[in-house]
Amino acid sequence: MPHNVFVRDDGGGIYSRPVPENFLNFGAFPYVLSQSSFQRCLVASLVASTTAARTSNVVTVTATAHGIPSIYNGFRFYYPGSAGLAAGWVDNITVVDANTITFPSVGADFTSQSVNAAAAYTTATNIPGGILIPAGMVSDSSSIRLTAHIASINTAATKTVRPFLGVNAIAPAQSGTTYNCMLKEWELCMLNTTQIVGHLVAPNNSGSGSISSGVAFNTLADNLILTQLTVSAAQDFIALLQAPKIILFR
Repeated sequence: MPHNVFVRDDGGGIYSRPVPENFLNFGAFPYVLSQSSFQRCLVASLVASTTAARTSNVVTVTATAHGIPSIYNGFRFYYPGSAGLAAGWVDNITVVDANTITFPSVGADFTSQSVNAAAAYTTATNIPGGILIPAGMVSDSSSIRLTAHIASINTAATKTVRPFLGVNAIAPAQSGTTYNCMLKEWELCMLNTTQIVGHLVAPNNSGSGSISSGVAFNTLADNLILTQLTVSAAQDFIALLQAPKIILFR
C-alpha cells in the first residue's frame, strides 16, 4: 500500500508526495538509541609516582603534570585504585592544579598511598553502562552507525576508543595521538543471520584495520554495546564528551 508524506515547496506551500514502496526507512526508522544515565567521563594515565590520600571524605590525587585541564571539572573519573580505595569510577572531579585532582569519597581517612601499584595506568577500560539494543530491533538486513565524541590533548601517547559486545570487539579500534575534540564513527551490519561485523567510517579512519571479524549477535535477544577507552602512556587522558549513540537502519 503506497504512503504519502507532506513536504513544503520553494514558495512555502505544502503538498502531498508519495513515498516509493522500496523506501526501506519509512516509518520509525532510522531509530536512534543512546546510553541512559550517562555522565561525561575520562580515563587518565597518571605518572608512576602518583599518590592519593583521603581526608574528611575528599580524596586528593597527586600526579605530576597529569595533563587534565580544569575544563574537565565535574567529569566522572576512573580511579586506578590504592590500598585504601578500590579501583573504580568516581564522580565529580576537581582539577585543582597541574599536579592535583580531588573528588568526593566517603570513607575512613588514609595518608599518602601509591596509586595503581606505583605504575602508570594504561589498561583498557569500559565506560559505565552501555547502549542496549532491544531484542527484535535488528534484522539480518539491518545496518547500524555508532558514534562517539571524544577529547584529549596532543602528546605522544596513543589514545584509543573501541566498541565492544560483551568481551568481543565488534569494530576496529580508532587510535591517534592528536585528538582534540573529535567525532568517531563506525558502521556495523549483519554478516548473516547470527553474526555482526563493523568497519571504520571515513574520514575518521584512524584504526587498526578496515573491518572486524564476525561476532556472534542474537537478534532475538537484548544486546549491550560497550565503549572502551585506553591511553598508552602517562600524562595524557581520553574523555568521552557525550553519550555514545546508535543510529539503526532497517
